[in-house]
Amino acid sequence: MKTLAIVSTVLAIAATPCFAGDVSFSYNRSDLASSARVAALYERIGKKADAACGIYQNSRLFAVAYEESCVAAVTSEIVAGIDNDRLTSLHETQVHNRVAANR
Repeated sequence: MKTLAIVSTVLAIAATPCFAGDVSFSYNRSDLASSARVAALYERIGKKADAACGIYQNSRLFAVAYEESCVAAVTSEIVAGIDNDRLTSLHETQVHNRVAANR
């Protein structure tokens, strides 16, 4: 399993929560240069998490809940691995909004 590798300005992160298997994610430092780029990066992270956890696509309630939990865990691990204040703040806001919407 990879952890955090820096090759020139490209960083790659791997995470393995929720039986998603190895998930690698690459980004450039320039993806963190502005709020708009961070938002686009966060969207890419979400798509990567969806793809990694997509094996749980099923109509059963348990599978749906498990997939949502998996996506949340993969997203959190990737964000934590990148360790950028702006990205972390965006992630925390998104999580807060999801929790508030589910009440």
